[in-house]
Amino acid sequence: RQEDAPEFLCFLLNQIHEELLKLDGRTVSEAGVAVDDEWETVGPKNRTARVRTCSRIWSPLTDIFCGQLYNNVKPKGSKASIQVEPFYVLTLDISSGTVHSVEDALKVCQVLTREGMGRYRLLLYFAFQDSSRGTKVVSLPKVLILQLLRFGYGNSGTRKVSRAIDFSEQLTVGKELLSPGNEATSRYELIASIMHHGKDVTSGHYTADAKYGDSWLRFDDRMVDKVSVDMVLNKQAYVLFYRKL
Repeated sequence: RQEDAPEFLCFLLNQIHEELLKLDGRTVSEAGVAVDDEWETVGPKNRTARVRTCSRIWSPLTDIFCGQLYNNVKPKGSKASIQVEPFYVLTLDISSGTVHSVEDALKVCQVLTREGMGRYRLLLYFAFQDSSRGTKVVSLPKVLILQLLRFGYGNSGTRKVSRAIDFSEQLTVGKELLSPGNEATSRYELIASIMHHGKDVTSGHYTADAKYGDSWLRFDDRMVDKVSVDMVLNKQAYVLFYRKL
């Protein structure tokens, strides 16, 4: 089957997670997301909010790839609702003309979380027309996977966003992206990337670059070639993998 690269990636991570739970003597049914009871918290100016926390059952895989997001939605005239939930992939909106780099996309923080076997939880601003929303990161994973949202929907249907987006071998996640109480910044280094070749949404070709020692290798079907860092830092990248320093 033909699959979108990040969609297949999430499927693969979930399958490995389930296999690790089986090896540990736990059942596959436990491989899902654990949900805590909803409770209330008191914030600034004594304002209360409903809090619901979801977390993945721990495995060696989640220890590496799983982080947590803090989503605060305030419907007009209603009590705020806070959802703390796990993520494997942070999907960043790059459609705005003000976004020229991965750092810009993180600051905009229009984040989608992709969970399960390709299912989406959409958290775009237009989904809450009468609400205010804030998305922050509660905890960052050891390997941070960023998907640049290169496939979007417009008046003419689905389209590919081919805007050039800068990224580098080093990435710093500042406290502006972190939830209240998290002040420490995190530094990451690039270890892999995926690029989609083609102009159409329903067709194209994928290649992947991966760091091997001090060298970079490009995987193109059966072909594996050594490439320069300049070739890796292609501004058309689709998925980026960063390892925490």
